[in-house]
Amino acid sequence: MTLVRVSGHIDMMLVRVSGHIDMMLVRVSGHIDMMLVRVSGHIDMTLVRVSGHIDMTLVRVSGHIDMTLVRVSGHIDMMLVRVSGHIDMTLVRVSGHIDMTLVRVSGHIDMTLVRMSGHIDMMLVRVSGHIDMTLVRVSDHIDMMLVRVSGHIDMMLVRVNGHIDMTLVRVSGHIDMTLVRVNGHIDITLVRVSGHIDT
Repeated sequence: MTLVRVSGHIDMMLVRVSGHIDMMLVRVSGHIDMMLVRVSGHIDMTLVRVSGHIDMTLVRVSGHIDMTLVRVSGHIDMMLVRVSGHIDMTLVRVSGHIDMTLVRVSGHIDMTLVRMSGHIDMMLVRVSGHIDMTLVRVSDHIDMMLVRVSGHIDMMLVRVNGHIDMTLVRVSGHIDMTLVRVNGHIDITLVRVSGHIDT
């Protein structure tokens, strides 16, 4: 599907990928629906442009989804995604927000250098693997209420124009918040740390 132009939307609901789907440089005037997709192989979405939103609700990834340099004029919905493999979101640009509520990560999500005009919702995320948020820029806020970390979240050099809510976070692993910059406040009410938070 490389270089395809779509004036409507792309519906990928319930697709199973054990091989390879190449979507590099696809342009979509509508949205991309990936609900309930299962990936044990590889989806390459590098440099995709979406005028609407991307819905990844309930996606399961034991393989690899490459979203490097994706541009989304709307939002990205990742609610209830399960990652034992790898999602690469390096340099993604989102005009709206990213919803990661209830995501489970035993593998790796790379969000290095993501830029968004909205917020990131990470409520109830569970991390036994690794989420890399190094150098992320958020024009609004980050909601991390009730996150559980037995693995690693890297937030080095994150910039947030709003606030970060870490109420009731539990850390038995590691969160690196070295050189984070927040124009608002950080709420750490009732945080529990048996692991390590770097600040």
